[in-house]
Amino acid sequence: MKRLAFVFLALVVVGLLGFGALQLYVNKKAEEQIRSFAKDIDAEIELEKVSKNLFTGEVTVKGLVIKTTGGVTKAQEVVVKDISPKSLDVEIKGIRGEDEDFAELESDLRKLGYEQVSFNAGLKAFLDKEVQRLQLERFYWELPEGFRVFLSADLLNVDADLLKKLFKNNRELSQEELLRVAYALSDIKVRGLVIEFTDEGLITRAIETRASQEGKSPEEVKKEVVDALEKEFPQEIADPFKKLIQKGGSVVITSDPNRTFKVGEFLLVTVMSFQTGDLSQIKNSLGLKIEHKEEP
Repeated sequence: MKRLAFVFLALVVVGLLGFGALQLYVNKKAEEQIRSFAKDIDAEIELEKVSKNLFTGEVTVKGLVIKTTGGVTKAQEVVVKDISPKSLDVEIKGIRGEDEDFAELESDLRKLGYEQVSFNAGLKAFLDKEVQRLQLERFYWELPEGFRVFLSADLLNVDADLLKKLFKNNRELSQEELLRVAYALSDIKVRGLVIEFTDEGLITRAIETRASQEGKSPEEVKKEVVDALEKEFPQEIADPFKKLIQKGGSVVITSDPNRTFKVGEFLLVTVMSFQTGDLSQIKNSLGLKIEHKEEP
């Protein structure tokens, strides 16, 4: 009996040691995969720690620093659920920049009472290069206790090899390359577009801060903002944002899932509609609608 217990204990120890060795190997391979991905977009990275869950396959990166010609970006934690030439599923927490633009943004947000300024983001997408289709299932960008922007769409005519140049930073694009990229972007077809902006405290902070500065009540400032929206924008645009300011919740822009439109067409129609104040073309040509959604 004692011998059996000893053998069992020995097997457990060996198993744990083997599992530990396997975990170290898997972590190393995961780090190599992350560095390979960074190399593909010409970015220099630094990592504090990389680990991979053997059961779920998720890769967690702690203390990520990305250096490009555009500046330095840091993230406290990155969880990669899937990464391959055809798909990407990633969640990022604690995003901060080290450049003048981020410093200016941080200064503005501190005036609204945000002590720690960092963002979270997530992306889940599938790419089929053969049929030039990019399924953007989920992209979001959020400021905790501030706001959240969500985007999803089915994109067609996506020239992945050409658009990859947008992520390259080793040199500036020539004028000819810029034109090619611009044309490729404008030729992308969009289907099933959803854009959602959710207020999670930013609007309330902004109104309260302005009220304090001007010696007014928050309700007075809120009324001034609503009046300005009614004056500057058509009713179809103003009404959803008025409700957002008054009631909170979200403003959602959606397109008819059975219709497609090109990015270039979207930009042209949108600019012309705002210039003329007639949003009928947005509805008729693009099948877009803007609505307010209250908090659940």
